[in-house]
Amino acid sequence: MVSQKAKDWFEREYGRPIRDYQAVPDPEVFLPGPSQPSRLELDAQNEALANELARPICIPRGD
Repeated sequence: MVSQKAKDWFEREYGRPIRDYQAVPDPEVFLPGPSQPSRLELDAQNEALANELARPICIPRGD
């Protein structure tokens, strides 16, 4: 589960809330349709975001 601090940071950084798939999904949200991405696409997007958030942030020192 994603911490509230991480959720707040993600929303400030990307202008939208992070998807939290630990919660039980509403089945209506995942009905396939022409304008909705498939569950596999959503899972791939979520994995890419999780990998991006897991990377360490390197801030160069101003020597």
